[in-house]
Amino acid sequence: MSKRFFADYTEDDVIILKDQEHHHLANVVRLKAGDQVTVCFNDGYDNICEIVEIKKNHAVLKILSREKNINEAGIDLTLFQAAPKGDKLDLIVQKCVELGVNKIVPFLSQFTQVKEHSVKTDRLNKIALEAAKQCGRAVVPRVEKTYKFAEILPRLKEFDLVLMPYELETQQDIKTALEGAVGKQKIAIIIGSEGGFSQEEVDLAKEYNAQTVTLGNRILRAETAAISVAAIVMYQLDQMKKGE
Repeated sequence: MSKRFFADYTEDDVIILKDQEHHHLANVVRLKAGDQVTVCFNDGYDNICEIVEIKKNHAVLKILSREKNINEAGIDLTLFQAAPKGDKLDLIVQKCVELGVNKIVPFLSQFTQVKEHSVKTDRLNKIALEAAKQCGRAVVPRVEKTYKFAEILPRLKEFDLVLMPYELETQQDIKTALEGAVGKQKIAIIIGSEGGFSQEEVDLAKEYNAQTVTLGNRILRAETAAISVAAIVMYQLDQMKKGE
């Protein structure tokens, strides 16, 4: 697989790589004129390019061909993640991008133990970019700013299915909830922080389209739950088959 870069969309046959992408091309992987790379515009397509020249502050590339990227999922999966302590969100973003999640929305809930300023959105978006490159995606999922729990609730009505793992749910497991999701395109998952959700928060989320599900008898860490549920959704909705 050729090295992968992201750039602003252009209708021309020439792409100019600047800033971090230029630095990565010239100084990290040390490519040279004549080498071929893949450049993406965040539109789901791969542009196969040849490096024309590398200058001090930018690189000039020529598009040779353009093809649909087959590594993007066929569903639109958003992760609403209560901010966990430490660097756990780094891991969550990295792995969920690899699994095909399209957007990650951090939020603060009643039992969240971190402050809004500790969620470094710029850093998380850099992690998302590197993860998208590593797994061959043509779209870099965006990590949004951090919201309060009440602020994300109205957005839940935009989705065809909203899954909310909850340790006190005893009736509906995640597999059963997903059995009726075939054909649904916009799906959201809501994952709590280390302290979980209050009953009031769960009741409010249900009013806005969320379905609580159990993940079994074992209590999972926040980062384990986020990654596991993203993987389960992708698997159950046939997003882990080899494309052509």
